[in-house]
Amino acid sequence: MCNMWLRYTSILFGFLVTAEPTSVRLMYGESHGISWTDLDINDRLPPLVSQMYMDVLSIDYHYQRRCLFYSGWGNIWSLPIEKPFGCEGIPRLVVEDGEATSLAVDWVQDRIYWTRRDCTVWRADLPGINQTLILNKTVNFSCLQSLVLDPYSRFLFLAADGNGFFRMDLDGGGLKRIQIEGRRSLQTVSLALDTGRKRLYLSVRWDSLPNILSCDYDGTGIQDYRLSAEWWNIFISIGVLGDQLFWAHRGWDGQGRDTVWKANVSEGGGLTWLKEYTAPGSLLDPETKIWTLKVYHPEVQMEKKEMSSSSCHRPEKLLLLAIMCICICNLFNYNYNVR
Repeated sequence: MCNMWLRYTSILFGFLVTAEPTSVRLMYGESHGISWTDLDINDRLPPLVSQMYMDVLSIDYHYQRRCLFYSGWGNIWSLPIEKPFGCEGIPRLVVEDGEATSLAVDWVQDRIYWTRRDCTVWRADLPGINQTLILNKTVNFSCLQSLVLDPYSRFLFLAADGNGFFRMDLDGGGLKRIQIEGRRSLQTVSLALDTGRKRLYLSVRWDSLPNILSCDYDGTGIQDYRLSAEWWNIFISIGVLGDQLFWAHRGWDGQGRDTVWKANVSEGGGLTWLKEYTAPGSLLDPETKIWTLKVYHPEVQMEKKEMSSSSCHRPEKLLLLAIMCICICNLFNYNYNVR
């Protein structure tokens, strides 16, 4: 009976460290910080980060740790999404690099990966220790908006400087360039992953016009999501959640402000436009620039039902809970023997 109760308590505790369904947001890395809206792209909420002259170039997060990571001023920073336990054990300044651009979080092995302006790829264990160079500048890849990873398949993807993308394992081995066949004059701009369906999404410039493609991890099964001629401006970033796509354009509206778009995807590759969001500007900058966007949702990082041992980031609390359960069980057995 006590063992069953202990097991139930552990499951309950594990459930409590997952996120609430209301913690669903679309985050924007902007000039002067990070803002966010709900996934319907309604009026944005109070900014998560407001920092003068900080261009936030990349955003990722560790959902179980309730921790947001972003690159700004060439360094990698953390921000607790939920207090008091968010980012527990992780310093505010995670990596003091000075040249960091794009980043991605391995939420299974508790690691963070990033690219530098010299187009190298680095890895560190959270909370920012054991920094390791895993890819030298031996290939031509885009250093900005270029890095995404799937911790379950153990693949890391980089936008190629030209047609296609690079894929390698999370230790830096097995590097392979994968080209998008039959699409000449294609320039990859940014990447996004659907880890549940194992699909890679690419925002590209195809014959100097913006477009969105998706494919399997090996480059096969290409799907072209055709944009109308209206969407002709410069792509910035792309995000995906199930059948919904989000992407940002540079200087779309008549006042030169950046915009974010949302659309549903049909099986034939068609897009049903849903909503548009315009960066409203601020007192710091009347023309706020959007540098990146990220879908913050539990389904993105909870595809696997089992929780890895590396993600149990509060061992002292689990130990305390186990001790309490053992004490209660011993007290129960003692009273039973006395009777």
